[in-house]
Amino acid sequence: MQLDESTDISNFSQLLVYVRYIYKEDILEDFLFCQTLNGRTTGNDIFTLINAFFENNEISWSMCKAICTDGTAAFTGSKKGFRAKVNEISPSILFTHCMIHREALASKKLEPFVNEVLQDAIRVINFIKSKSLNSRLFMILCNEMGSDHTKLLLHTEVMWLSRGKILLRIVELKDEIRIFLLEHKNTLAEHFLNEE
Repeated sequence: MQLDESTDISNFSQLLVYVRYIYKEDILEDFLFCQTLNGRTTGNDIFTLINAFFENNEISWSMCKAICTDGTAAFTGSKKGFRAKVNEISPSILFTHCMIHREALASKKLEPFVNEVLQDAIRVINFIKSKSLNSRLFMILCNEMGSDHTKLLLHTEVMWLSRGKILLRIVELKDEIRIFLLEHKNTLAEHFLNEE
C-alpha cells in the first residue's frame, strides 16, 4: 500500500491510497480510495480513516505486507504516528520511504540550459491554456491539422513527473504550436524555428 496526504486547491486535506496486489498470478496496481481528512491530519487521524475503510470493506490488515509513505511525522512517528498505530495491529508490515519526494528535490537543481528550456515551455503552455479562447482556438487548429492531440498538458511543481510529459507533448505538437504562436504574433514562436 502506498499513501500520501495532500492539500487540494480548496485547502482540504486529501488522503490518497494506492495498492499493489497479486491477482491470478499477475501483479496489479489500483487506486484504493481518496478521502478528505476533516480537521487535523495526525497519524491517528490517518490510521482511523484507513482502518474504518478496511473494516467497512472487510479487508484484514494481515493482507497488507508493506506500506510506503513520505517521511512526515504523521506517517513515521514511533509513538503517535500512523506507523506506530499499524504496528500495534500488525507488527510484521514492512515500512518504506517514498523515493519520489527525494527525486522531486533533486529535479529542482536542473542545468541552467535545461531549466531555461523548461521555463520557455511553461510560458508557451501558459499562453495557450491561460485563456479559454486560446485553448479553444488551439484545439481547432490541432483538429484541422489532424493532430494526435488537441491539448497541451499543464505543468505543476507538485507533480514534478509532469515535466517530461509536458515536454513530450510540446515536441509532438511543435508545428501546431509554432503556427498558433505566429498567428498570435507571440515572440515565443522563435523557439520553434530553432531545431536545437
